[in-house]
Amino acid sequence: SVARSQDSFAAPPAPIQQSQTEPAWRPAGRDGKLERAWADGTREVKYRNGTTKRCSANGEVVVSFQNGDTKTTSPEGTVVYFYAAADTTHTTDELNGIETFEFPNGQFERHFSSGEKEIRFPDGTVKLV
Repeated sequence: SVARSQDSFAAPPAPIQQSQTEPAWRPAGRDGKLERAWADGTREVKYRNGTTKRCSANGEVVVSFQNGDTKTTSPEGTVVYFYAAADTTHTTDELNGIETFEFPNGQFERHFSSGEKEIRFPDGTVKLV
């Protein structure tokens, strides 16, 4: 597991826990998708291919894919994509144009909108490209 830096937006989100107050899934259209909504305004859609999309009342959107990947978009526009098979996190900060990559070996990269890249290796070496 990767030690997440403070520069990361978030780790992959925890799934909504089952509870007695959880709303039931209801059909949403003819394409086989299901939908449910909570009293706080949170909505969740489950697609036929196993993908789910949760839109929280606070504006956060979490898409969970069948392969274990997750894509979280904050209300401010920051996108965090977690690649489950590679245990790698890719964060795109729309406000400053910086993309960060965190790899399971501890390597951390920042890609700037200017095209410059900062790579921090697990041994502490920093390379600017």
